[in-house]
Amino acid sequence: MNHVTNVGKTTKNPKFGIGHNSTPSVPKKKRLTAKQLRELNYKIGTKAFNENLEDFGSYSDSVVKSEAKQESLIEQFFNRGFKSIYLVSPRDKKVGQGANQKVIKSKNTFLTQIQFDKLLAEMVKYFPQDVQEALKLPKDARSEYQSFLYARWSKKSNQMISTISRGLKTREDRAEAIAENERRIAKGLKPKAKVSKKPSRNRTPNQVFNDNILQCIKIVQEHEGTLKIAQPNDLIAHLRKAITLIDKKSF
Repeated sequence: MNHVTNVGKTTKNPKFGIGHNSTPSVPKKKRLTAKQLRELNYKIGTKAFNENLEDFGSYSDSVVKSEAKQESLIEQFFNRGFKSIYLVSPRDKKVGQGANQKVIKSKNTFLTQIQFDKLLAEMVKYFPQDVQEALKLPKDARSEYQSFLYARWSKKSNQMISTISRGLKTREDRAEAIAENERRIAKGLKPKAKVSKKPSRNRTPNQVFNDNILQCIKIVQEHEGTLKIAQPNDLIAHLRKAITLIDKKSF
């Protein structure tokens, strides 16, 4: 249909849809099903697993050799996007007994139990050879010395996993606090608290004692002859035992 304008020109009547002045609706993002979410998480976790597996071995090697590389490796894991949740055991926990028994699902849907076990196995590869042999033997086949080694080292890889997990969680919390402050500033609000963007130099009592003992071990290894220690290996063994006690959150 045509109509006449005030300047004598004819134009076509513009065709508008119903409600053309209203804000166009934005389609809602389709929510993932539980299965799709698990598959996505597994894909993310597998990528992180493949990128970092060898460096978990490097972390173990640095602990065994008393090298001060642990914090830099944890920082490296964090910068690659490896999350603390990945280091929660994927195995479900059973609580209670009989009819009252309940199964608590693991929060880690990023790695399979096989992948998690491979992380632990990668760490064990860097343990002393006699320790690795003792860990493989059944209880009845171990000598007294091998039983001693088993008691000292059987939980070491899990302890290192816990240390890495705590280091990652600390960094994740700091990153979230920084992001929250930036969101508040963008809205014209006052930041909740001042958060340093640099890694914290504050160490827990646990870390201080751990580092001091590692330094003692290094001194014994480098100056064994000068110090004239009768049984340096026994002394180092006792110092390492002290570290395992610290790792049990005795503070």
